[in-house]
Amino acid sequence: MAKKEENNNKEINHLNSMLAAVMNYLTDETVEEIDFDYLLDSTEGLRQWWNEYEEQHKREIAKEIKQSLEGLSLKELQQIKKQITP
Repeated sequence: MAKKEENNNKEINHLNSMLAAVMNYLTDETVEEIDFDYLLDSTEGLRQWWNEYEEQHKREIAKEIKQSLEGLSLKELQQIKKQITP
């Protein structure tokens, strides 16, 4: 259990560090235009975290869609298929 808690603390510290870097960038008065790619590239670990977050979010959305489709009739599913198929 101590190992898990130690890993959690490391993750929290890493997230705090990334958040601080992002906030410093966003509040820097010399920055005229927010450059998201620059932020991802210049903040250690942020791009990897963002990619993992996007993938998890994608899986959650897919799960929600699958659950929503379960209650539809075949006719309704066929109509949806027609709408989304090129």
